[in-house]
Amino acid sequence: MRTRLGAVLLPRTGHTRLTSVTTTPPTPVVAFITDNGHGMGHITRLYAIARRARGRFTPVFITMSEGYPVLAADGIPREYLPSKDKLGVAQFEWVDAMAPWILDGLAATAAAAVVVDHVAAPKLAAPLQPVIGDTTLVWSRRGMWKPGRNLGNANEGPGVFDSIVEPLDVTSPLDRGASASHRARVTAVPPITLVHPSEYLDRDEARDALGLERDSLAILMQVTGPDAERIEGMIGRVAGILQDRGSTAPIQLFAPIHVLHDDNLEPSRPVAEGVTTVRRRVYPMARYLQAFDGVISTTGYNSFHEVLQSGVPGLFVPRDSDTLDDQPARSRVPELIGAGLHAERLGDPDVPDKLTRLLDPVLAAGSRAASRTLFKRDGAAAFADHLVALLDRRPDDPQPPGSLRPGRPVLSAFLPGLSLVSALHVDDATLEELCRVLEDRVPSERRHTVFVLVNGGDGRSLRRVGVAQVRVMGPDEWASLDTVQDYEAYLARRAEVLDACLGPVRAVATTSPDWIDELATWEWD
Repeated sequence: MRTRLGAVLLPRTGHTRLTSVTTTPPTPVVAFITDNGHGMGHITRLYAIARRARGRFTPVFITMSEGYPVLAADGIPREYLPSKDKLGVAQFEWVDAMAPWILDGLAATAAAAVVVDHVAAPKLAAPLQPVIGDTTLVWSRRGMWKPGRNLGNANEGPGVFDSIVEPLDVTSPLDRGASASHRARVTAVPPITLVHPSEYLDRDEARDALGLERDSLAILMQVTGPDAERIEGMIGRVAGILQDRGSTAPIQLFAPIHVLHDDNLEPSRPVAEGVTTVRRRVYPMARYLQAFDGVISTTGYNSFHEVLQSGVPGLFVPRDSDTLDDQPARSRVPELIGAGLHAERLGDPDVPDKLTRLLDPVLAAGSRAASRTLFKRDGAAAFADHLVALLDRRPDDPQPPGSLRPGRPVLSAFLPGLSLVSALHVDDATLEELCRVLEDRVPSERRHTVFVLVNGGDGRSLRRVGVAQVRVMGPDEWASLDTVQDYEAYLARRAEVLDACLGPVRAVATTSPDWIDELATWEWD
C-alpha cells in the first residue's frame, strides 16, 4: 500500500488543501513536466525516457509544449497548459498562479516521482517542493549552457530537487557554463536520443517512406529560422551550390515540416536545374536518417545527437538565437573529431567546399566510426533505470503532504479580461463552431486571454485560432492509469482548479444552449 495524494482547491483563493487516499496502483506513476512552447526539445528528451519505462513505471505528461500530440503514438496520458511566453506574462506571475494546477495534476495521478525538464526548473518546482510529501523531485538538466547564464537556477537546484540528472552531451568537455561548474548532486547519464538504432529504417525503406528517389543524391535540411523566408533562402543557397557540383544523379533536398505546422507546402518543388525540395511532416526524423547521403542541421541537443548517432555525415550550423543553449560551441566538435563538419552560417564563403567534403566517403567512414564509439550506451534507458532506483528507495509509509500557502494570486491579475470557455466532451462540429465564433468575435491581439478547457484532442483547431487552450486527459488516457478515481470526478476537479487558478472575469460552457449568444455579449476593450 502507498498513499495517494488527493487535492481540493478552494475556488478563487489559490489555496490547495491536500488529502490522502490509500490505493495500490499496478505500477508507480512518474509525471513528466516540460517547458518548450512551440518547440520540441524538452518534450522529446522526456518522451525518450518515458518510452524506456518498459512497464516499470507509468509515464504521464503535464506539458507546456504544443507538441504534446506526438505522445499519442505511445498512448501516454497527457495534459497541456500554455507557457508564460504563450500568455505574455512574467515567469513569477505564471508560477504563482499556476502552481496549484500542476500540484493538483500530480495529486490526481498519484505521481510517485516528478521529472522536470525546464531551464528554470527550480523556479517552477520550488512552490511544490514543501507540499508534495515524499513524491520524488528530479531535474532533467541538459548541459552546454552559455557562460554566465542561468546562474540562479544552477545554485538553487540542489536545494529543491532530490536528484539532478544531466543527459551528457558529446561536447560536454567544452561546456563553459554554470552547468559544468555546478555539479552538486548531479548524476550523469549518456546522451539521450528518442530513437534507438534498432528502430532505424534501412536506406530504401526510409526513402520510400519519405517520397525520395532511390538513386538520387539526398540531403536532409534540418534547419530553423525566424521565418519561412529565411529557411527558403537557406535551401536555395544549398541548392545552388549542389547544382554547381555537376552531379549526374538527381539532387533532392528534404526539408521536414514541423509537427505543429500546417501541410500547406508543395510536397515536391524544383528549386534549381536538377534540384528539387521534398517536404513531409515527419516525427521522429531520426527513424529515417539512413535515407540520406548527408545532413545539414542546426545543433540543438536532440537533432545534434540524433545525427551523430546515425553515422550519417553532418554539416552542423548553430542556430542564431539568444537561447541558453551554447550551440556555437557544440557545433564545432564533430569537425574536431572527424565525425562531421561545422559552419558558423550557411552564407560563409567556405560552405561550398564543406558541402563537397560532406559527400566524401572518407567523412562518411569517420561519422560511422564516431557513432559506434560515442553511443555505446542508451542514455534514455539509463535515465529510466535511475528513476526506478529512486522509486525503490521511497518509504513504504510516505509522510503526509502539506498545502500551498493561501491567498495565491489568480492569473487574471496579470491578464486583464481573462475569460474561460469550458468545452469538455465537445464534439468535432461544436469545436469547429466554437473556433469560428472566437475568430469572429475576439480581436486577434486578445485571443491569448481566452482560455478554452478541453478533454482530449490534438488542439490543432484551437492553436490555429490562437487562444490559450488547456487540455486534460481524454477518457482512454485516464483509464490507462487504472486509478480508483472516477473520470467525471477527475474532470470536475480539474475544471474547478483551473477556475480557481485563473479567476476569469467571465466564463461560459458549451453545454449551455445559449453559449454562442453569451459569447456575443462579451466586449473587448
